[in-house]
Amino acid sequence: MKTIQQTVVPALHTGKRKRNMTPYVFIAPFLIILVVFHLAPILFTFVISFTRWDGLSPMKFAGLANYSRLLFRDNRFFLTIYNTFIIMLLSMPVNIAFALVISHLMNSRLMRFRRFFQLSNFLPYITTPVAIGLIWAILFDWKYGTINRILVNTGLVGEPVNWLGNPGFARVVLALIIIWKNYGYLSVLFLAGISAISMEIYEAAIVDGATSLQTFFRITIPLLKPVLTFVIVTGVIGGLQLFEEPFLLFSGGLTGPQPFGGPELACLTMVMNFYDAAFQYFDFGFGAAIAYGMFLVIAVFSFASLKMMMRGEDK
Repeated sequence: MKTIQQTVVPALHTGKRKRNMTPYVFIAPFLIILVVFHLAPILFTFVISFTRWDGLSPMKFAGLANYSRLLFRDNRFFLTIYNTFIIMLLSMPVNIAFALVISHLMNSRLMRFRRFFQLSNFLPYITTPVAIGLIWAILFDWKYGTINRILVNTGLVGEPVNWLGNPGFARVVLALIIIWKNYGYLSVLFLAGISAISMEIYEAAIVDGATSLQTFFRITIPLLKPVLTFVIVTGVIGGLQLFEEPFLLFSGGLTGPQPFGGPELACLTMVMNFYDAAFQYFDFGFGAAIAYGMFLVIAVFSFASLKMMMRGEDK
């Protein structure tokens, strides 16, 4: 004959097991989506990087041939790394500095119509990439562009400037597009960080005779270090993944006969190179190798930027 303890304890364990399964049921949809749409494609990309495959015919194992081609026989990969860094260095420091100034002005008590300016600054960030490409293609068109018309009519230049046909000018235009699109988003982040700083600190600095410029550089910027760290690290990751802006300007769709990647491939970024190999030439094996090469570059420089920004935190 079973005792009360022998009867109750299994029932308690069964109820506990059922209760413990409840969290897994709730997170199951997320885990399924993560595995199917994230982990599985990453693993599949790694597999096909060791093959020759055009997406239709059977895969052929190629060993390390794609990686050997990437490192030793394809000059475009290192060129795209160089181009991406040049464009990022042209845009990112200006973007951060401009956003800092805008956010500081937005936080001023003398600022009127603050909500309106916050919204207008953020609008470029939510504008669709195609609209951005059209706007800037019209502005910097060689023959009929608005910028050239202004420069010629005011006598600043004698003839129209081929902005998108010169390697140096093309990179500058691309950097301007990135600055114009992203400064509103960065200014929102900085404004949130500035708003979290206690006003008592600023009041004490003013009592001690500090000027507005001194409080900005000696109080605001040091206390914004966590936000700056986030902005710089995510900026490096986003900058190394640059695709939409150069693709729209230099894919031959919006700007007419512009070569893919810009003049002398000056605006060919790493992601554009991947797109060209995988979806223009249907060389998915080599495209997958480029993707993993990009992953290593982004991981190394993201980690380096994070370590640089966090230096001295443990002291």
